[in-house]
Amino acid sequence: MKHSIYIRSNYTQFPTFLKRLEIMRATVVPSLLAQDGEFDVQVQVENSDHAKIIAAYTPFRPVLQFEFDGYDIQTRLDNDDIVSPGYVKAIESFYDGTPRVVTFDIEKLLWDTGEIYSYNRPYHAERCSMFSSLLCPPEGVNIFSRTHGALGELATVSVIEKGTCFLVVHGTNKLTKIMSDETSVNPVKD
Repeated sequence: MKHSIYIRSNYTQFPTFLKRLEIMRATVVPSLLAQDGEFDVQVQVENSDHAKIIAAYTPFRPVLQFEFDGYDIQTRLDNDDIVSPGYVKAIESFYDGTPRVVTFDIEKLLWDTGEIYSYNRPYHAERCSMFSSLLCPPEGVNIFSRTHGALGELATVSVIEKGTCFLVVHGTNKLTKIMSDETSVNPVKD
């Protein structure tokens, strides 16, 4: 079984690329280094200068275009998120040689305070999270063939409960924020 994790870091503006690289080195890099098992990590970058920097400052392989052929498991992961040490094993435990989508119910980590918030809109077969994998992809299909929310159109979906994936809320990620209906599951105490 051959597994690749795909991370996008294809920013056109160099200062944005550097800011996100700093967050990536503090979040997803140590998260993936803590995993058991064999897998490749491809980081899609905008140009060869960015590729050189990724190669120098991370243990991952920079690419201008993702390579999908030959992988039995394709996993999408943002460049600023955190996964628990059992993340890869949890995905691979569903591998049985048939097409399947594995998605994770997520929690949010407020980077500045360390607080974890419960994301109160659970994920399911009709609404997969951004933390998803495609096992045994059908011919001509890859993990980016659908938006993450529509991955359930590709194969049967299995959902792994909260506690494995953390969507990181930080200053350079303007789209991710704590919503009013989300509750802190471990408030920071003074």
